[in-house]
Amino acid sequence: MTHYGVVIGRFQPFHLGHQSIIDTIIADGLEPLIIIGSTNVPLSHKNPFTATERANMITLATGITNIKFLPDYDSWDDWFDHLKSLLPTKCTIYLHDKPEDRCDFTYNNIHYISQSYSKLFELNNISTKQLPISSIPICATDIRSNPIKYNQYLHDDVYPIVLNKYYSVLNAYYGIAVGNTYALNNIVYTLEAIDNTKTYNLTLRHGTMQHCYRTCQVINSLKEQHANNNKT
Repeated sequence: MTHYGVVIGRFQPFHLGHQSIIDTIIADGLEPLIIIGSTNVPLSHKNPFTATERANMITLATGITNIKFLPDYDSWDDWFDHLKSLLPTKCTIYLHDKPEDRCDFTYNNIHYISQSYSKLFELNNISTKQLPISSIPICATDIRSNPIKYNQYLHDDVYPIVLNKYYSVLNAYYGIAVGNTYALNNIVYTLEAIDNTKTYNLTLRHGTMQHCYRTCQVINSLKEQHANNNKT
């Protein structure tokens, strides 16, 4: 009987921290199974990628196609029942026990305070392997906020996907898009191009003068401007 190593996560986006867990599973001689969570939540800054997009990223980076989907539930009992239905007979859950992930929850009418969800596996006699938290400061929130700055934490095939989504979110929430005009440092520019080379620059034009800026420099200025406009 095949013994599976299971990774459960949101993968918003899939990054090298997730990759390291999969590498550990393979090194342990187990077959990886990926379970993507929060598949039913509305798209937002925190959840910019659909379940299908996340699965595609994982397959591109790892070649793994054994991927299952797990929606969120209001009840921990319902969530865990669904999770158990996805688990093979012989499996080990690979996870981190991060302090920031601990929370209060109720399961089987018992209230748990400041516990990791790994407690649910313990209560149900499901095998787990606790992995040390990496010394590499990989933070999905930082990657979503600025994939250009943190691109070293993304697989080469995943980075363009994350970057394109980043630009889509900027357009949707801040109106930052090619052809738009912006006041930057009291000068009005037209955004002419997003240079999709490894440097990822924005080309802006003021009159006959063309200026090229690192993307993050301009984006941060425009975000700040957008925030200030919303206050007035």
